[in-house]
Amino acid sequence: MKKTTLLILLGLSTASLPTLATDKVSLSSEVEYSSGKYGGTEATDILFVPFVAKFESGPAILKLTVPYVEINGPGNVLIVNAGPVPIGTLTAPLMTASTQRSRASGLGDIMASVSYNAFYDALSGLLVDIGSKIKFATASKAQGLGTGKNDFGLQADVYQSLGRATTLMATLGYTWMGKPEGSNFRNIISTSVGMAYKLDTDTTLSAFLDVRQSVISTHPTPRELTLYISRSLGKNWKIQTYALTGMSEASPRKGIGATLGYSL
Repeated sequence: MKKTTLLILLGLSTASLPTLATDKVSLSSEVEYSSGKYGGTEATDILFVPFVAKFESGPAILKLTVPYVEINGPGNVLIVNAGPVPIGTLTAPLMTASTQRSRASGLGDIMASVSYNAFYDALSGLLVDIGSKIKFATASKAQGLGTGKNDFGLQADVYQSLGRATTLMATLGYTWMGKPEGSNFRNIISTSVGMAYKLDTDTTLSAFLDVRQSVISTHPTPRELTLYISRSLGKNWKIQTYALTGMSEASPRKGIGATLGYSL
């Protein structure tokens, strides 16, 4: 479940540093399919469909994400902070594991976030955003769609423009995890590095490496590499497609997705 995807739609689809915009509202929706074994013997398939409303006012951006989640697998994973964790790694049963494949679906955890442009130097091409986010525990814990606890995070994003065509990006975040009774969850650090290259006025290619600590100290570190292509469709519409591959047992083996955004 990609966090970088909507980052590009915030203004990086041109592969140049975003300017401070006047008040603007935008809507987007994404469809992502991923599949992985997550340390088990059978694959778990996950469909993630978030609906996003975003409001930009000068240097500030407010965003609300309401996701639909569907899991099809042996029932051995729990969605924790938008990522699957095998139930066998938990010290307490937050849901009942099953030996048979089953399907669970419904509302995921709603996310609200705010970010602020803390620094922008047009001469050097450097921009720094800081922000915070809250994950509300709206997903069903019984179905493995969430933990039943809220999470809170802080994040810093750095963008460095290298001329008109290329932008380097890096993210560092820290999340205070809501800890269900009896769980051995820990707070986590997450990082992301990437580059966007503008092919033409409307088309951008991007690549990102996402790494985050596992909420379980003995569990492998999730690592994913994602390639994007973003394109503007006229004045108001943007579309983005991507493919990802996991680089650890804690990540999906493969995934594909597409995002469609509209600015009012």
